[in-house]
Amino acid sequence: MTLPRSTPDNWNSGSYRQFRPRYPDTLFDWLAAQAPGHHRALDCGCGTGQASRPLAARFEQVIACDLVPAQLAALEAPANCRRVVASSAALPFAAASLSLITVAQALHWFDLPAFHREATRLLVPAGLLAVWTYGLCEIDGECGPLVRTFHDHTLRDWWAPNRTHVVNGYRDLPLPWPLLDAPALTLRHDWHWRDMLGYLDTWSAVIAARAAGEDVLEALAPRLARAWGDDTREVRWPLHLRAARKPG
Repeated sequence: MTLPRSTPDNWNSGSYRQFRPRYPDTLFDWLAAQAPGHHRALDCGCGTGQASRPLAARFEQVIACDLVPAQLAALEAPANCRRVVASSAALPFAAASLSLITVAQALHWFDLPAFHREATRLLVPAGLLAVWTYGLCEIDGECGPLVRTFHDHTLRDWWAPNRTHVVNGYRDLPLPWPLLDAPALTLRHDWHWRDMLGYLDTWSAVIAARAAGEDVLEALAPRLARAWGDDTREVRWPLHLRAARKPG
């Protein structure tokens, strides 16, 4: 496996918090049902907390952990959610202290062997490791192909090599134990074109291009607005969920 390029230093955290899609409650209900207890969960690579906050409604304590301080600073943490700046390869928590570890849309940035060692150390017997990703969204009409062309061609040279794991639904990223049967889920949001533009502004390839002085969204914005119209449209992301249980 080729190690991924380093994560961006600036994730445009305000937009990330506002425009990244939210996950369905059924995902977190399933995780809570599969976990051996509800004392403590870790959301590793948490970003601005799209998974941390729903987990906090189901676990006594949630640790929201990310390597980028600006992401954690943008997380509106509930009282039972603790923010920690740390690498997924060296997590500062006690052995056998977690019932659940989640990784939402971040596993492709991790040093997998090091993270697997940490997950094995930190989970209690029968503890659950759950990771998920969503790739390119689906939109009816001409907006879908427009966004796909932007993803596949305009941004082709700006994506880090590890983006292929997102496109592949993480199927090539192993977990340390046999996979469980996980539910098939889809994220759905009714968005205005400005919401879509805000979401695109959080893509790592767009951030990389901007850091190099190229505003790739400038030409897309008016085309997207014309194709989208003034009404909202449903945007869908098939969610690829993979989960495994540490041996008891």
